[in-house]
Amino acid sequence: MMGALMTGALRNACLIALLQESHLKYWSITLTSAVRFLRCTRISLQLIEKKKDAPQAVLPREPQQGLGYQVGSDGTRYEGQFKGGRPHGYGRIFWPTGVRYEGEFVDGLIQGIGVGFGVRNTYRGEWRNNKPNGKGILETPDGIKYEGHVKDGLPHGIGREAIENQEYEVTYIKGQKIASRAVK
Repeated sequence: MMGALMTGALRNACLIALLQESHLKYWSITLTSAVRFLRCTRISLQLIEKKKDAPQAVLPREPQQGLGYQVGSDGTRYEGQFKGGRPHGYGRIFWPTGVRYEGEFVDGLIQGIGVGFGVRNTYRGEWRNNKPNGKGILETPDGIKYEGHVKDGLPHGIGREAIENQEYEVTYIKGQKIASRAVK
């Protein structure tokens, strides 16, 4: 039914509009053909008038919902759940530097429980505003394992540290160890 109302060129434009990943700019010859294009596609379009005789319709990209993936211009890759076009729910993000994160996202931010694999360290625990924040376990390649509170990615507060089969109760302030005592 919709095909009967469309000329071949308009039908092709509608197909391109549905397949295009980025915004499609459709130049019409007349306002009448632009209105026909709007009606035949049944897609909400915004008319932007550049010239009196050549209005422009811009097809907004639908925000991604559900499972999917996205690759940024810098090579960062996200795989997981989306809501409103943003990472939301469970997912994984990989940076070109080799750093990666797997866990929860809220409105595009790393937030919730997850695991971050850095160039040197691994952190498992709570995240807020894209940084380790809350309770977690931080492990280094030289065998040090810290379990306790973390603030903005740094040990902060009272925790436990294991070094070469010895366990310590430690206190950190903004990543600086201020107290340590061996635990029996």
